[in-house]
Amino acid sequence: MSDAYEREEHMRKQLAGKPLEVEFVLDGDKNTLTTERLNTFFKDKMATMSNATSCAFKHLLTYQRIAEGEDNLALVLEDDI
Repeated sequence: MSDAYEREEHMRKQLAGKPLEVEFVLDGDKNTLTTERLNTFFKDKMATMSNATSCAFKHLLTYQRIAEGEDNLALVLEDDI
C-alpha cells in the first residue's frame, strides 16, 4: 500500500546490504481501482474492488514494468517477506 510506511521501512531493513536495486510498486491501491482499470484487466468476481484484486493488479503493473524495462531479470517480492 502506498501509505504503509512501516511496511516499506521493514522491507528496506530486510533488503539492506543485499546487492539489489529496489523499486517499490506503489500504484494499484484499492482506492485507485476505477471501473475502467478493473474492466481492463479482470472479469467476473475479480472485477470488483477488493484486497485480492488490488494485489493482483499490483503484480500486473510489476510485470508490465519488467517487460518494458531493460533488465534481463527481476525478483518480485511481496511486502511481507
